[in-house]
Amino acid sequence: MRPRHASTKFLAFVVVVVSAVLATQSVNAQTYSVLYSFKGGADGQVPMGSLIRDAAGNLYGTTFTGGVPDRGTVFKLDSTGNETVLYTFSGADGGNPFAGMIRDAAGNLYGTTGNGGVFTCYGIPGGCGTVFKLDPTGTLTVLHSFDGSDGSGPFAGLVYDNEGNLYGTTAQGGDLTCDGGNTCGVVFKLDKKGVLTVLHTFTGGADGNNPSATLIRDAGGNLYGTYARLRNGVQARPDWHAYGAAHLHRWVGRGRSQCRFDPRSDGQPIRYYWERGR
Repeated sequence: MRPRHASTKFLAFVVVVVSAVLATQSVNAQTYSVLYSFKGGADGQVPMGSLIRDAAGNLYGTTFTGGVPDRGTVFKLDSTGNETVLYTFSGADGGNPFAGMIRDAAGNLYGTTGNGGVFTCYGIPGGCGTVFKLDPTGTLTVLHSFDGSDGSGPFAGLVYDNEGNLYGTTAQGGDLTCDGGNTCGVVFKLDKKGVLTVLHTFTGGADGNNPSATLIRDAGGNLYGTYARLRNGVQARPDWHAYGAAHLHRWVGRGRSQCRFDPRSDGQPIRYYWERGR
């Protein structure tokens, strides 16, 4: 059974911008420049995550949608304003990256996708999201595909330690009974061999639930993060409204509750909906 979608269409052509300020200039003398305007097609659309910059001044980021088949992209923007799509997601390799990436000394990019992967998600095809690596040649490796029990919906970015271990959060998944079956998310560690360890499973109580922001890590190895409470299965995220990135729908059907992104066959941007189990 497929969910019904509202017919409302939205257009979200987002631009990458930069604000440069000279220390000797006043606030009123700031210079604002549009470095690149996404066309909403193969070059990507809706860049939700933060950017990173290499020593040569190139910028790297992700788009939530765009590309073919509209599952998001990884892009590079050089110092002259030329955009290059480094990778286009197709589903099994991940889809709909929400956060920015990190980059190692060898030029490899690491990130997450909120959807997609090679496994079913709570028994439903489509995947619960991935952790990926993109090397300088443009070859993408799925380091981990979430299946729900180990997390679902990794909307946040990653941090890494000196040994190359990656750390992150998922907004859902983990304890499938948490919050009446809506699930509450996890904190995870992914080692260099691709072995994922759930460091903490949120219970929805005093420890919080549904983390969706990137962690930070101190020299002692402690991780710090935040969470945002899901109320009645709907997460209050004003940026979704501001960017026009998603239309929220409720669908009551079989299976566990989860966040999924449904690629539309008519070419319109992906809709976000909530599957609530009976």
